[in-house]
Amino acid sequence: MSLKKILLLAAVVLICVLSYLFFTGDSDKNRILKQLRLLSEYVGKSPDEKALKTLYKAQQLPGLFAPECDLELEGTHLTGTFSPEELASHVARARTNTSKLSLTFADINIVEINENSAKLVFTATLKGKSNSGKDELSETREIEATMKKHDGKFLFSGFKCVKVLEH
Repeated sequence: MSLKKILLLAAVVLICVLSYLFFTGDSDKNRILKQLRLLSEYVGKSPDEKALKTLYKAQQLPGLFAPECDLELEGTHLTGTFSPEELASHVARARTNTSKLSLTFADINIVEINENSAKLVFTATLKGKSNSGKDELSETREIEATMKKHDGKFLFSGFKCVKVLEH
C-alpha cells in the first residue's frame, strides 16, 4: 500500500472517530438529564436497601446542588434557600421514615439552556410507603427547576412548584 493510500485511510478513520465523538458526546442536555437521573436514584429507596448503599446515596446527594438552592414548594415546609447539606438532611429524614421511596420525572422539557445555566420544566412524582406500611404517599407536581454550572457541571439551584396536578 502506498503512503498516499495510508494517509487517506488514516484521515477517513480520524474523521469517522471525530464525528462519532461529536454526535454522541456528553452534551449539556445529556448532562442535565443525567443529573435528574441521579437525583431520582439518590432519593429513591427500596425496602431491601443495604446500609452501605444508603450511606453512599447520602454522601453523593449534596453534589447535585449548587451552594445555594432556592425552594418554593407550596404546601410543604421546604420554602427558602438551602445549602446542599441541608437538602440532603431533609431527604435523609424522609428516607428514614419510609420503607420504600421513589422520585420519578416525566414530560421533561429543557426550556432554556446556555453556557452557565439552564431552566427546565417537568412533572415530578414522589411515592412512598411508611415504615409501618400503613401510610402511603403519592404526590405529583409540575416543577420548574433552574440549574447553574459550577466547575463544568450543572447543579440544581432552584425548584419551584408551577401547579399541583389532580389525579
